[in-house]
Amino acid sequence: MSNRRVPMRMLGRSAGVTLVELIIAMVIIAAALGGLVAAFSTGNRASADPLILQQKVAIAESLMGEILLRPYGLDTTAYNPVVRDTFVDVRDFDGYGKNLSGIRDARNNPIPGLESYNVSVSVPLDDTASPLRDATPNLKITITVTYKMDTKPEDAFVLTGWRTPP
Repeated sequence: MSNRRVPMRMLGRSAGVTLVELIIAMVIIAAALGGLVAAFSTGNRASADPLILQQKVAIAESLMGEILLRPYGLDTTAYNPVVRDTFVDVRDFDGYGKNLSGIRDARNNPIPGLESYNVSVSVPLDDTASPLRDATPNLKITITVTYKMDTKPEDAFVLTGWRTPP
């Protein structure tokens, strides 16, 4: 036997991971997990938005249907500006909801669960856009539904419809 040493390349490389490789792998995995957590938290915060939007749409469509069922006439009969059951025609809805909080039924009773929503209705005479300006004007109905957590004006849902003379 000789005391001669065998070079390392002759023994072959031993299996395993160095400390540097292990730290690099941990940094990469931590960065990937951080990105996933950020993506999930953003998605979680926005998950209620579609529900709120659907509720706004349902409120606006329901009120639009109620308004369009009224006759076109420009009646000047006195009515209670808060109780929709007393409205005679489409124009009576003009200004509805401006001084109300929450969504209310036709008899002005608050609807449970909809206290966080507000609605306003505008029904001005459309005498400028009609090619038949000298005829009876069209009625443009604009319903705006807002939610108490809306931070920007563009968060409001606006539904527009038209009522033409018979």
